[in-house]
Amino acid sequence: MKKIITSVLMSAFLFIPFSAEAKILEVFKCQGTAIEVGDTTYAVLKKCGEPAFKEEVSAEGCEKVEKWHYDCKRRGYVDLLLFKAGVLVDRFEGEKSEGVQDCK
Repeated sequence: MKKIITSVLMSAFLFIPFSAEAKILEVFKCQGTAIEVGDTTYAVLKKCGEPAFKEEVSAEGCEKVEKWHYDCKRRGYVDLLLFKAGVLVDRFEGEKSEGVQDCK
C-alpha cells in the first residue's frame, strides 16, 4: 500500500512543473513528420536527432522517466518531450528559445 501511495505521489509530482509553466504542443515536427504521443525514443532520435538536453526525471524499477529539450532555431520556444519507459507520453512548449540547435 505504501508503495502505491508513493507511486501516485511521485506521478503527481512529475507533472506539476509542466502544468505550471508549459502548455501542450499542438504539433512538433522533425523532417516534416509529426512526433506523436506513443512514439519511441528511438523513433524520435531517428527523426529529430539528439536533443539539446536530456534529464532523467525519475527511475522506479524499469519505468525510467526522461524529459528531452529541443531548442530549435526559428521556433521561438523550447520543445519538451516527456518519455516514460522509452515511449513518448506528452509534449509541452517550454521557455523562450535561444535557438541553439539546427533541428532536422
